[in-house]
Amino acid sequence: MCIILEVPIPNIKAKPVIDIMVEVTNISEVDKFNSEMEQLGYEVMGEYGIPKRRFLLRVAIIELIMFIFTKKVMKKLLVT
Repeated sequence: MCIILEVPIPNIKAKPVIDIMVEVTNISEVDKFNSEMEQLGYEVMGEYGIPKRRFLLRVAIIELIMFIFTKKVMKKLLVT
């Protein structure tokens, strides 16, 4: 798992957002947990415009955004 941190800019308040990137072996297996993720307060948004990804959003006091990719896709993202 990878937590994406934003670089602070002086005199600008930070957004209360935590981005979480998760690497999985089989992206379709993630869909089996949609109801459990919804019970935890996440909105399951599917690929949300990016093939072979799962996008989950939870808005509370702090916004949590979870991106789930396969290892192959994750390597491409981290290299570029």
